[in-house]
Amino acid sequence: MKFNRVPAIVLSGLFKLLLLCVIVLIPCSALANPLLLTAATEKAPLAGHLEVFKDETGKLGIQDVSSPAYSNRFTAIPGILSAGFYQHGAIWLRFKVQRAADSPSEWVLEAAPAFNEQLELYIPTAAGGFDMRRGGTLLPYPKRDISYRHDLFRLNFNPSLPTTIHLRIESKRSITAQPVLWHPNALRKKVEKEALIHGAYIGVILLVAIFNLMYLAWLKKPLYGYYFFYVLSIGYLFFNTYGYVHQYILPEKTWLIAPVTFINFLLLMVLNTGLMSEILELRRHLPRTDWAIRIIFFSSAATGIILILCGYQYQIIRYIHVSLFVCATSSIIISALLIRRASGAGIYLSAFGILLASGVAQILSNLGIIPSNTIYRQLIRYFNFHPCHCIEYRGA
Repeated sequence: MKFNRVPAIVLSGLFKLLLLCVIVLIPCSALANPLLLTAATEKAPLAGHLEVFKDETGKLGIQDVSSPAYSNRFTAIPGILSAGFYQHGAIWLRFKVQRAADSPSEWVLEAAPAFNEQLELYIPTAAGGFDMRRGGTLLPYPKRDISYRHDLFRLNFNPSLPTTIHLRIESKRSITAQPVLWHPNALRKKVEKEALIHGAYIGVILLVAIFNLMYLAWLKKPLYGYYFFYVLSIGYLFFNTYGYVHQYILPEKTWLIAPVTFINFLLLMVLNTGLMSEILELRRHLPRTDWAIRIIFFSSAATGIILILCGYQYQIIRYIHVSLFVCATSSIIISALLIRRASGAGIYLSAFGILLASGVAQILSNLGIIPSNTIYRQLIRYFNFHPCHCIEYRGA
C-alpha cells in the first residue's frame, strides 16, 4: 500500500494513538489545577485535581504536611487515587477549590468508596488553623457527619481565594479514593435515583436466591445449593462495596466489617469451585482434576477462615488474594479446555467469565503487579468514553 493511498481515518487513528502514548508516558506536573465551582456546577469529580503524598511512617500531622517543607512533596495524579495496599503508613490527598462569586457557598464532599477504614478531612479556618472531620468504616456509623452509606462532609467555600483541603487516608485494606463535590440538591436527586436502582438489584438477588432454594428442595441437586449461597455471597459483597454493611448491618461493631468481608471472599472461592465442578461435570470429564481443585481450594479457604477467626485477617490479605487469583485463573483455564467436551463449559464462561476476568485484573492491581492507572483508563478519558459503558469492578 502506498502512503498516499492510506485513508485519512487511519492516519487520524495513528496520530491519536501516538498522542495517547505521549499522554500516558509523560509524567504529571507537580501541581494539580484548582477545581472551579460555578453556578451551573451540580457534580464536580475531583479526578484530575488531586495531589498525593505517601507518609511512610503514618506519623505526620496536618501541621507537617501543610508546611512549606512538604509543599513540593505532593505529586499530581491524572485520575482517581488507587494506591493498592499501604498497610504501614498513610496517604495524604490535597486539592484546591475555587468558587465563583455567583455559585452557592454550601457544598457536600462525597469521599467514596465505602471501604477506606480511617479518614481525616482537614479544612482551613479563618484563624489559620484547621477544622478536622473524621470518617471511614472504623468510625461508628452514628458518628458520621451526615447519615449516608458513603462519608459525606459539609463544606463552605469563600469565593475570594482558593481553598486547600487535605484528606488523610489510613487503611490496612486496598486504598482507593474517588472524591466528588456535590451541590446539595443534586446529591439529593442522586440518592433518590440510586435507592431505586440498588433496591431493584437487591430484589433480583433475593428472587434468584429464593428460586434456587426452591429448586434445591425440589430436585435435590448440589448445583442449586452452591448457587443459592453464591448469590447470597454476591449480595453481601454488593452490600459491603456500596457501604450498606456499615450503614445497616454493622453500624456499631465496625471492627467486624473487615474479617466478615474476608471470610465472604473465601466462601466465594469455595462456592465458585463447587459451581464449576457441577456445571462442567468435572467428576465425569476430569475426575482427578475435580478431586485436586476441591482439596486445594476448600482447604485454602478453611485455613484462611481459621486464621481470620484467630485475628490475623490483615496479615493474610495477600494469601487471600493469591488464593482467589489461582482459583479464578484455574476456573477460566479448565472451562476453556472443556469447551468442546462439556456442554456446560460455554454456559459457565458466559455466566461467570467476565466476573472472573475482572476479579483477576483487580487482584493484580491490588497486589501492585499491574498499574492501577492503566492505559484502559486513559483510553476512556481521551476518547470521551463514559465508564458506565464498560464493565468495571472497584472494590475492594
